[in-house]
Parts: sequence; C-alpha cells; structure tokens
Amino acid sequence: MQKSLFALIKDGQTYSEVWPVRQELVGYFPELRVIQATQFAMKTMPALVAISLVVQISFLGNTFLPSALTIAILLLSLPVQGYLWLGKRANETLSIALIGWYRELEQKLRLNGNEVPQLHTKPRYFDLAYLLKRAFDETDRAFKQDNF
Repeated sequence: MQKSLFALIKDGQTYSEVWPVRQELVGYFPELRVIQATQFAMKTMPALVAISLVVQISFLGNTFLPSALTIAILLLSLPVQGYLWLGKRANETLSIALIGWYRELEQKLRLNGNEVPQLHTKPRYFDLAYLLKRAFDETDRAFKQDNF
C-alpha cells in the first residue's frame, strides 16, 4: 500500500521522536545523522531563507526575484526531505540479518522481565526503533554493554 506524501512526512516526524539518540547506534544506522541534520535544518533554514531573500533582492534587484524565490523554496524543502527519508525508512521491512537481531533483542528483553509487544511477522524499522528505545530506557548498563 502506497502512503501519501503527508503520511510519510508524519511517519518521519514520529520515527525521529522514537529513534533512540545514542552514540552506540551511529556506526550501524544512519538515522541519528539524518535526524540531527533535519532538526538543525528546521532551526536554521527559516533565518537562512530570510537572509538569502534580503541579500539577493537588495544587491541584485527585483529582476532576480524568481531565482531568489527558487532558492528559498529549495532551502525550505530540506527539512521536509529529511522527514520524507525518515518516513520511508520507518516503513521499510528489516533485512534478514536485522530481523534475527531484532528477534534476539526482543527475546532478551522478555527474559529480563520487560514487557514487549507481540512479535511482528515482518518487523519494520519503526518497530526496531521502538524496541531499541525500550531497551535503552528500561534496561541496566550491563545489558546494554552485552548487546550493543
């Protein structure tokens, strides 16, 4: 089933909130870098767009208004592109190797007494993010060192 553009953006925002911000995961998954870049773009792009418009129009004149607006739209679309990538990634199913790791982590969390939702037949990256967040939030330091 194909999702709409706005649903993907919303999924990306949710995925960025669920994904655990941990340095242990940086080498394995690109999500943290994309999340940080998207958050940085959300903070800085509006100011950069305003400066870009003012500088281009004041120095180059009104004849360059179409190109100034094009650059402004491009700059404003950068955070949206990050959320689109995250939304697409959140809905992808895990690879075979990651499914094995997902099941192993899920089993270990259950053995430690943590409540884990039902097994998914085809887990997605969103499910992995939720499981990792639970693992980092609810387990002790020894468990984290053994598994990450």
